[in-house]
Amino acid sequence: DFGDATGEQACYTMDKMPSMDDDALSVGTFGQGCLSTTSSVDWRAPQSLLILVDLDDVLLPVTWLFSRDGFKQWTKGECRGSPALSTDEWDLLGDLDKAARGLLMSACQLGMVSCLTHSERRWQLPSLKSCLPRTAAMWQMLDIAMHYIEDDRSSASTARADRGRHEKKRQEAAAVECMREFYGSDEWKNVLSLGRFDLRKISAASQGRECRLKSVQMMQSPGCVDLTNQLQVIQSWLPALAAMDDNCHISLSGSEDDILALHQRLSESVDGG
Repeated sequence: DFGDATGEQACYTMDKMPSMDDDALSVGTFGQGCLSTTSSVDWRAPQSLLILVDLDDVLLPVTWLFSRDGFKQWTKGECRGSPALSTDEWDLLGDLDKAARGLLMSACQLGMVSCLTHSERRWQLPSLKSCLPRTAAMWQMLDIAMHYIEDDRSSASTARADRGRHEKKRQEAAAVECMREFYGSDEWKNVLSLGRFDLRKISAASQGRECRLKSVQMMQSPGCVDLTNQLQVIQSWLPALAAMDDNCHISLSGSEDDILALHQRLSESVDGG
């Protein structure tokens, strides 16, 4: 089953998916003035689709890696060579590397990929190259942009809830900035986010632009196997999500049966036009 690092199961919800069964999914709407089925005919074109990918715990298993003493010690040094992980741990990373590379390849065929991360510059790229070498090579070949979300060091003494709110605001601001850079003065058309970003929170930033906002929120603090499974499933969903003429939000943290059922409905929504 798909569960978080603690083994707990959580529900998932989907908002505003066309042709969905209300008994199986929680269906609603979000956004204010962002949805339009009559905007430019080229909204499905790759040059019109922006895919925002959260590096942390979406491609790079940051939480899982920092639960390994060998990796923590490696990041405290100069991040040279490779962290001291077991053979089994390297095997898990090898499987994840293949899944992450496949996701990037599929995403770049559909649109422009831009990545956001909270990771420190000092160890982020060395970690990617060491732990996910195939993904790192693909990253370099495709010249994927990396946007660093700087931590607010001044909030160290504030309450955890306040720090969480500040972090979300920085994430939202970074996502909006990526959208502005990508579209410039043109109409915002088609945006898909993978990770912790919830595009429902930033829909107001579209300022009346006609835009399809779609987000897939993944599990928090996933294990390496969980993350591999998620990426494989999401890769199969990408064409359906990119082609969806609607807003949608998916919170992904359910059982494997639930996810397979959702996959079937996504396929049917595209096949049915």
